[in-house]
Amino acid sequence: MKFTRAVPFLALALLAGGGFVSAQTTSTSAPPEVTAAAAAFDKAFRAGEGDAVGALLADDLISTGVGGRVENKKQFLDDYLPMAQQLASKQVAFDTFQRSNVQARAYGKVVVLTGALDVLSHISGVPASNMEPVHYRFTQVWSSTPAGWKLSVVQNSLIPKSTSSQPLP
Repeated sequence: MKFTRAVPFLALALLAGGGFVSAQTTSTSAPPEVTAAAAAFDKAFRAGEGDAVGALLADDLISTGVGGRVENKKQFLDDYLPMAQQLASKQVAFDTFQRSNVQARAYGKVVVLTGALDVLSHISGVPASNMEPVHYRFTQVWSSTPAGWKLSVVQNSLIPKSTSSQPLP
């Protein structure tokens, strides 16, 4: 049996911020502070650092996952923290977590990031041959606050296998 969408934590992988730890294409540069916040979020998310992830989320976060579920910050963290424990203990790890075609649009104190994300993870004790990559598109809204840039809104979409190689417009 192949593990694809059946692994619930893969959907949460989308929320990991800007994806600036991997190679990408940016059509409009995000302010350096947003790039730094997104990279810090990605790093914390992948390492299972729940407190650091929570610190980079806006208190009024709205997250819409691949299944259409809408969550606030508390709901997102309630879903993420069990996975964070698995990531921190290395029971689960991302072999690939690569964003591409990342585009930024700045609107004053708000920056919108869009792009694609390819994820391949492994679960301790599950043969790598049973894992398949998952492909997503994402939209993220980062807002400038007195406490720094915060991830305020996230919308994620699963890309069907038949269209995963198509470029973004």
